[in-house]
Amino acid sequence: MSSLIFILLFISGADSVRTVSRLTVLAGGSVTIPCHYDEQYKPHVKYWCKGIWISCTSIVRTDSAQRKGDVSITDDPAQKVFTVTLSNLQEGDSGQYWCVVEINNGQDAGENLYLKVTTGTPDLSVVNNRVTGVVGGSVSVFCHYGNHLWGKEKMWCRSGDLSSCLIAGSSGTSQDRVHLDVNKTQGLLTVTVRELEKKDTGWYWCAAGDLQIPVHINVTEETSGSIDSTTTQHGKLIFDNTIIVLVVIFSLLFLLGTVAMVSWKLWNRHKKTQTERREANQSTSIKDTEYEVTYSTVVVKQEEILNNISKTSGVSGEEQGDRCGGGQC
Repeated sequence: MSSLIFILLFISGADSVRTVSRLTVLAGGSVTIPCHYDEQYKPHVKYWCKGIWISCTSIVRTDSAQRKGDVSITDDPAQKVFTVTLSNLQEGDSGQYWCVVEINNGQDAGENLYLKVTTGTPDLSVVNNRVTGVVGGSVSVFCHYGNHLWGKEKMWCRSGDLSSCLIAGSSGTSQDRVHLDVNKTQGLLTVTVRELEKKDTGWYWCAAGDLQIPVHINVTEETSGSIDSTTTQHGKLIFDNTIIVLVVIFSLLFLLGTVAMVSWKLWNRHKKTQTERREANQSTSIKDTEYEVTYSTVVVKQEEILNNISKTSGVSGEEQGDRCGGGQC
């Protein structure tokens, strides 16, 4: 039933302008709202206004300054969509807004939406409202919803194309290259788009009950430029890591060198001390030896003199020694 209500909300602008119908945003945050229009409105002026339709006054227009304060507008005729970005949102910004295409000589065509700015947790939000993938790859979008949306239907739609809406089942849903998975415990709807093609680029809606949140997917070719960019970033990472490793190595070498130098100085000091002690010991030993040599020389000389005297007088050296010892020499 909620999906039927969701679709009916867009019927009034189905032949002219299409956008989300209701969304919540965290205070201080920002949101970009896509406003789709038909082929015949490509050259027309587009604008964004707030309030009831009859008294709605434009805030920003594509034919004048496309930024006013925290609000900006951009038109992309090739994709038949103009986007309005609201930044630094406050609770006072809550209210009814309109995506409008100006019709010359006629009534302007517009579609309204209600924006709620909250200081609490938004009823429906996405982790990242702009994701990028490459052709052949895949992207995932994570949509968080509040407890009161637990029993409501969860959907994934191509923005502005209601026939593309895929409703998530309780056990997951897959269609072509899109898979939806609902985690009720975490209040999380995960959307995965595989085997990306260039045509997948564009705006989408993540929906729960009567709330929607816009998400933009950008699919790029894996060109040599992107490869070079990746290679450059990888090379820079390697270079940075190399610098870190070299700094660590040189720091360790410096530390080891310092330790080695201190150890060498301590060893030299110890060695010098040992040498000085050894030299001091050797000096003492030499003096003792000189004394012994001198004493021995005196004794020998005395014996030689006595022997010479004995030979001259015919008295033995021992007797002469006794005489001399007795004071008779």
